[in-house]
Amino acid sequence: MFDRLARFLPATVLGGLLLVLGPVGCDGLFADLSDLDTASGACDDDADSFGGGDGTAADPFRICTRSHFNDIGDDPSLMDAHFALHSDIDFDERIFTPIGSPQHPDMDLDENSGENNAPFNGTFDGNGHTIRGPHISTLDLSIGLFRHLGPDGEIFDLTVEDLVVSGSLLVGGLVGLNEGEISDCTIGGNSRLEVHGNAGALGGLVMGGLVAQNLDGGGISNCTAAVDVTGLSLIGGLVGIHQGVLITQSEASGEVITEGELTASALDDLSDDDSGAAAIAGGLVGVNESWILDSLATGDVTSNNEITIAEGGSGGEMVGGLVGANVDNGQIDLSIARGEVTASSELDVSMVGTDSSTSAGGFSGSNSGRIEDCYATGRVRIPDAYDNSLSIGGGLVGSIVPVPNSTAPQITNCYSTGPVSTPQSSVRGGLIGLRFPESDPPAVTNSYWDVDTSVLPDSDGGTGLDTDEFAEQGIFDEDWDFDSDWQMREDHEGNLRPHLFWDQ
Repeated sequence: MFDRLARFLPATVLGGLLLVLGPVGCDGLFADLSDLDTASGACDDDADSFGGGDGTAADPFRICTRSHFNDIGDDPSLMDAHFALHSDIDFDERIFTPIGSPQHPDMDLDENSGENNAPFNGTFDGNGHTIRGPHISTLDLSIGLFRHLGPDGEIFDLTVEDLVVSGSLLVGGLVGLNEGEISDCTIGGNSRLEVHGNAGALGGLVMGGLVAQNLDGGGISNCTAAVDVTGLSLIGGLVGIHQGVLITQSEASGEVITEGELTASALDDLSDDDSGAAAIAGGLVGVNESWILDSLATGDVTSNNEITIAEGGSGGEMVGGLVGANVDNGQIDLSIARGEVTASSELDVSMVGTDSSTSAGGFSGSNSGRIEDCYATGRVRIPDAYDNSLSIGGGLVGSIVPVPNSTAPQITNCYSTGPVSTPQSSVRGGLIGLRFPESDPPAVTNSYWDVDTSVLPDSDGGTGLDTDEFAEQGIFDEDWDFDSDWQMREDHEGNLRPHLFWDQ
């Protein structure tokens, strides 16, 4: 069943180390009629379908009650229809069955998929309304309010509060798999994603507060996820794995935690390669393979797994305030990470020939792509060190690792201010922990760290400034654009520093 999932779960090289990153409706219960939309096209209790409408773009089906939302279900004839929410809906912690059927592109899931194997390619207009309190609990593959948003699908202007999703593999708040467009959506209140108690060894892989996996063609704009996400690996506050077109003007503020037993043998079903066991988590995105722009992560990120590495194998942690791993195609611009990052997994590296590493950064745990005009302000912590394991911590990026036959990684016009606390035996830096290879390190250009607040005088790349120097605009390279990208203003501690214009 999982033999082709590796196509979607990327690989990152860390030194000579290959880490495989992968991977009851309530019929008849109606909303308070006083909440219903009374404007033109309002809900009709006597309509043949839903609350009226014919499902076209010109006259979408009107969703006015819990029953209406439940009735979308997995009906193949509705997967291309258009819907508009005309009332706030309160599930009051009732179980909701996700829209669509379990599936994953390029995988044979007939045993789990039922008769309908089509994604939702219609539109769902939230009309500024809120869906409150739905609970989802299933072992199905790929879950959220919508299982799979197809290339022509759109979800917009929707708020979801107090959502609880308990699942196994590919778990999102709004969407499991996204190939369409999601915009102006918020997941908030007391929302959380967690691993189902019967999920098994793979439970908790690929989880995101909004979307589990953003596939090729998928776009996310102006969305917010205030969702606590707890999973095994490949998890993010907004998106677990981002391979789509773009994530822009989006934010995640929930706590992100990896936990549970993670072994190479559990991941063998996902890939034919010699697999490693890696805990990967980011405040916004777990693994970034595409473009992130104008986005923010403020939640704390913690890896707390028990990781067993097989004889001759590899493994470890990649944990970052914005992304866990920014791989070779990854590009991040004009973005910020503020959460605290802690890499505290227990590593069993007692086997002969094992190779492991912990890489933690205030912005990105590891970087093989490009990061420009970004900054991180959170603390980075690696509490413990293990024999036969390399621990790397950096205020911005833990490790920078080129990938053969790919464009060299770059860090440009960035800074960090957070303290970096790691064991004495570790490798650490105020901005960058370690660049590979040491003989020809990747470029770190016009980038800085605060030697006072980081409590570190050294970094493998970048320029150290004291807090007073950070207050001087003229000290930053002329390539820093203070006309359109940057402005000088005080941070929350009262220190004058560069901030992105949109960061208010």
